[in-house]
Amino acid sequence: MLEWNSVVLVPAIGFAAAGLVCAILRLVTAHESGFGMLRSLPGGFVPGFVVSMFAGPYLVVLDAANRWRDGRLTRPMAAITPVLALIWSFCSGVFVIETLILIGLVTA
Repeated sequence: MLEWNSVVLVPAIGFAAAGLVCAILRLVTAHESGFGMLRSLPGGFVPGFVVSMFAGPYLVVLDAANRWRDGRLTRPMAAITPVLALIWSFCSGVFVIETLILIGLVTA
């Protein structure tokens, strides 16, 4: 049963990490959350790319919700977007958990 708990917990941790990164960026840059705010980071492309690796799931869902509300998102894309964010969150969650295990905050 532990494996099924991990299937739910890992993407949740990944999505929470994405939201946390977006919140911190919003405080630091004073810009609205979105992929456009990544261009405003000091240092250019590389920090923006690294940040987007973790903030991506949250930004994808946020952008999809805004486009859906404005009527600019088709139904198939509205169905695919959460699945993409889930897969992305799973990858981020694995990285976060492995990092926590590596530094000793969590035991395997």
